[in-house]
Amino acid sequence: MYHIKPSSPSLDNIPRWFYHNCSYEIAQVVAHILNLSFSCGTVPLQWRQAVVTPVPKVAEPSTLSEYRPISVTPLLSRVAENLVVSRWILPAIPAHVCVDQFAFRPTGSTVCVRDRNSGNYGF
Repeated sequence: MYHIKPSSPSLDNIPRWFYHNCSYEIAQVVAHILNLSFSCGTVPLQWRQAVVTPVPKVAEPSTLSEYRPISVTPLLSRVAENLVVSRWILPAIPAHVCVDQFAFRPTGSTVCVRDRNSGNYGF
């Protein structure tokens, strides 16, 4: 929890600095909450709510389609998501299955796609 990246506050209004500065003191409580959620197979309602901010895709947007929604969920929700992905989802996917998947991967990016499609592998 000490290494949580800075972000905007969510609906729970618990600032990132609280998790950062008090990580040792709250670690057991947070671990209990996360383990309870995982063992019950449920996600608390509060973790499913987000602050949604419209961010323009173009300099002067004139329609709703020219905005992209940015959702800020509670930090504990993001911690839980990261744990689920890193401990259960990614290990369950064989590397050869996703050879064409570049998005939503720790090492994937548009640069990887460009380099793969152009034959330029950074050598």
